[in-house]
Amino acid sequence: MAVFIPEEPYEGTKSEAEAEFFYRLKRELDLEDAYVFHSVKLPAHSKKIFGEADFIIVCRKGVVCLEVKGGSVSYKNGIWEYADRYGNIKDQHKNPFKQADDNIIELRNVIKDTYGIDGPHIFAHGVVFPDIHFEISTVEYDPRLVCDLGTDDINAYINGLFEFERGKKPFTRDLRDKELSDTVRSLRRDFTFVETLSTRLEKSEKRIIRLTNEQAKKLEELSENEHIAIKGGAGTGKTVLAEEYAKKAAKEGKKVYFIAYNKNLVRSVKQHLAEYKNIEIFNIHAFFDKKILAFDKEKAAELKGKYYDTYWPEQCSDILSLKTAEELEEMAADVLIIDEAQDILNTNYILVMDMMLKGGFSKGRWAIFYDARQNIYNKRFEEGMSLMRGYGAAFLTLGTNCRNTKNIASYNSAVTDTELLELNDNSAGDEIEFLGYSDISGLKKHIDSIITLWNKEGVDKSNVVFLSPVVPDKSDLSKITGGKLELNILNDSYVPQKNVPVYSTIHAFKGLDSPIAVLVDADKIYPKQYKNLLYTAISRAKSKLYIIAENETLEKLKRG
Repeated sequence: MAVFIPEEPYEGTKSEAEAEFFYRLKRELDLEDAYVFHSVKLPAHSKKIFGEADFIIVCRKGVVCLEVKGGSVSYKNGIWEYADRYGNIKDQHKNPFKQADDNIIELRNVIKDTYGIDGPHIFAHGVVFPDIHFEISTVEYDPRLVCDLGTDDINAYINGLFEFERGKKPFTRDLRDKELSDTVRSLRRDFTFVETLSTRLEKSEKRIIRLTNEQAKKLEELSENEHIAIKGGAGTGKTVLAEEYAKKAAKEGKKVYFIAYNKNLVRSVKQHLAEYKNIEIFNIHAFFDKKILAFDKEKAAELKGKYYDTYWPEQCSDILSLKTAEELEEMAADVLIIDEAQDILNTNYILVMDMMLKGGFSKGRWAIFYDARQNIYNKRFEEGMSLMRGYGAAFLTLGTNCRNTKNIASYNSAVTDTELLELNDNSAGDEIEFLGYSDISGLKKHIDSIITLWNKEGVDKSNVVFLSPVVPDKSDLSKITGGKLELNILNDSYVPQKNVPVYSTIHAFKGLDSPIAVLVDADKIYPKQYKNLLYTAISRAKSKLYIIAENETLEKLKRG
C-alpha cells in the first residue's frame, strides 16, 4: 500500500480534478514501497524555482513527476489553452509536458546537489488529463506520457512511464533500500507540503472556529426556545455556540449577561465579543463583585471555601431581596448565558442569578452550556441541575467533536472511559507522542528536542500550552536549568507573548484549547480527580498532543 503525504489532498488545492486524481491514486496505486507526495514546491535554497509539482511518486523503480490538467485542453499554433469544467478559459499557455519535464529535471538536480543522492535511477514524468480523451497531435510529446479519461489501469500507466525512460537510458536500475529511504527523507524534510506542523495547526484553527451543521441546527433551536440547556463533551463547540447565541441576542437589542467560571475563558470570550457593547461578560465571582457585593478579602481568608460556596452568594441574595422592583429591573439582563455551567450551578448561585434575570429562570430568557465530565469544582452540580429542570428547559445535546483529531479523541475516550463522539474532521492527525524520563536531565532532553523540532517546522510557540495539575513552582519543569524552555505563565496578569509557549494548570485552562498541548506532571494529579482532569487536559489539544511523564506513570497512560 502506498504512503500518501499528506494523507488527504492539500487543503489549498483549487483544482477539483487534482483532488479527484489524488483519491484515484489512493484507491488504485499498487507499486512496491511507493510514496506519493502531493502539491510539492522546491525549497527556498533551490537554484531555480519551478513552481509546484502536482504529484511526485517515489518507488522502487524510481521517481516520477505528474502534472494534472483538469477541464478541456486545446492546442493551436504552439499555444496551449485550458478551460475549467464550466468553460471558463484560463489565461495559461504553458506546455504541460515541458512543465513536467522541467520539474523532474530540477527535482533530480536539487536532490543530487543538496543531498548527494545520485545514481543510475529513473526520473520520469507524465501529464494527466482526467476530464478528456486527449487527442491532440504534436511532436512535442509522446502519447505514452499521457493519462486521460480513457486510462483504465493507473499502475500500468505509471509503470509505462518508467519503461519509457528505461528505453532511453538502458543502464538504469531500481532504487536500493538506502537510496529509496534517502530520497523519501529528503522530500519529507525540505520540500514544502501542507502537512508541515505549522500548516496543520492553521487547519485545525479554521476547523474549530467554523460552526458545524449540527451546531447551526442547535442555534436555530435556541432561537425558538426561551429556556435552553446544551450538553456537550469537550470539543463539541459549546463556547462557540454560546458566543453565537450571545451575538444574536445582542443584535436584537437585548442586554446580555455572559457568565462562566474560568477567568481565562472569560478573557477569551471578551476578545471575541468586544464589539458588542450590550454583552457584559464575567466569571461568576466577578459578577457578584461588580454587580452586587464587593469581594471581602479578609472574610474570604477567614471562611476559606465556605465564603465562595455559601457566605458570599447568600449575602448577595439578601442584598437583592431588599431592592425595589424598579431597581432589580435596572440591574437585570434580558438574556442570561451560562457557560461552564457544571462549575457554577448550585442552589445558592442559582438564586442570585435568578434575581439578575428579567422574569427570573421561570419566565426569563436563558441558555446554559455544560459538560458534567469537566466538573472539577462543584460538588452540588446535580442539585443545581435538578433545580434547573424544574424551570422547564429544553435539553439538547451536541454530539460532534469539532476540535480534536481522531487520534486525540480516540485516546481520550480510551484512557478516561468516556464516549467517543462523532468527529467533524475524521482525519487521524498526528500520533500522540509519549515521552518518558527517569530524572530531570531526561525531562530536559525531551523538552529541548521538541522545541528544536518546533523551531525547524516554523511553529509559533505561542500556539503551545504546557498543562500541569500543579502551579509552576511545583512542576518538574521548574527544576530544569538552562536549556531552551521559556514559559509565559497563565495567571491574572497574563499577556500573550509571540513565540513563547504558555504554562497553565489544567484547572485554569478549562474551556480553552490550543493547537498543541503538552501534558506534564501527570503523576501529581490528585487521585479522586484523576480521570476528570486527564479528560480535560487531553481534550485541550486540537492538532498535536505530547504526554511527558515519569516512566512508571507514562506506561500507565500508554495502556489507558
